[in-house]
This record gives sequence, C-alpha cells and structure tokens, in this order.
Amino acid sequence: MGNKWKLSDFGFSVKSKFGFKDKMNVGTPLYMAPESLKKSYYSYKSDLFSIGIVMYEMLVGQTPY
Repeated sequence: MGNKWKLSDFGFSVKSKFGFKDKMNVGTPLYMAPESLKKSYYSYKSDLFSIGIVMYEMLVGQTPY
C-alpha cells in the first residue's frame, strides 16, 4: 500500500458546543489565524489559514514569521 503521511496537531483543542462558529481561543498559537488570536469567532477560515502556514513551512522549511 505504500507510505501514508498523516498530519495532526491537537494543541489546545476543545470540543465545540456550537458547531464550527465558536468564540474560543483554541489551537497552537504559531499556526492560529489572527482572528483566533484576537479571541474573535472561530470558523473554517481559521483552519484554512492554519493549513496555509503548514504548507508554507513544508515548502520553505520555516514558518513565515
């Protein structure tokens, strides 16, 4: 079957009571979207930001900041 890569980071994860839009500060700070750091609403856009940081790190070898 070959090698399979898996990526996971549960950082400061919590179970959401309100679905995807939640007003919580969760995640690993280095990969968190700015709105999450400001304790604004968390949404799928926050996940896309984090994926972008991870992809950048995989290509360049370091985080963008």
